[in-house]
Amino acid sequence: MIGLRGHLDPEELDSVEDATEDALVRWTGPLAFDLREVGFCDSSLLNHLLRTARRRRVGVFGGDGTVRRLFELTGADRLLPSRPDLESLRPALSTLPRQARP
Repeated sequence: MIGLRGHLDPEELDSVEDATEDALVRWTGPLAFDLREVGFCDSSLLNHLLRTARRRRVGVFGGDGTVRRLFELTGADRLLPSRPDLESLRPALSTLPRQARP
């Protein structure tokens, strides 16, 4: 699980990318991103999550209405499982097909 917090825009994305790369190296299973403490995110985080999903199964949990709305408006909610909490996300991640590596 990768916990994110605060306002996430392109300036803050470097630390998210570093944490994601570290998790991809250390862990072979699906990645869950905790968005419970994210107050704002824009398309830069969304693009990061979609790029990561090309390499590994990815899901998100938490996130306020603004974050969920971004996922809905862009159609990302159909590509990235989103649930209210980690426990309800686990089954959704296990049923996704494994993504091919680029």
